Amino acid sequence: AKYAGNYGEEWEKTRNPLLPRDFNRLYYQCAPEDQQTKTRLTGYEDVRLGALSADGFMQFLLPRLTFDITTHFKNKPDIKHEEASIHTLRLRPDDRQFIITWVSALPVPYDEEKLSTSTIRIRRRTGVSAAVSRTGVWTGPE
Repeated sequence: AKYAGNYGEEWEKTRNPLLPRDFNRLYYQCAPEDQQTKTRLTGYEDVRLGALSADGFMQFLLPRLTFDITTHFKNKPDIKHEEASIHTLRLRPDDRQFIITWVSALPVPYDEEKLSTSTIRIRRRTGVSAAVSRTGVWTGPE
């Protein structure tokens, strides 16, 4: 509740169903403070985990992905955007897995009923080191 914002009478009249203006994205943070990053994750971070699984120590490099995102509208021009940032990193050390969730937002310039679909493609990376290329996440459309 600390970061949820105020859902009072003013919010009801002026913002509902949107989040309140004083909503803080830290509301979504579920990790204890000593397990949170100090800055946003962007990819290429070196992750090191110790004593979190039967395997003991684990280390891996987070992928840095960029996206080509196109939002399609009915009888209106498409809008291309590429802003997507890492929202959530979920670690599953017992399964030797991690899950990344990216988030992107686009103000809809038309009546939202004109919104048709959005297409998201991973952009092919060039000029990355051999070590990064070996992670296998850089294949995609030419």
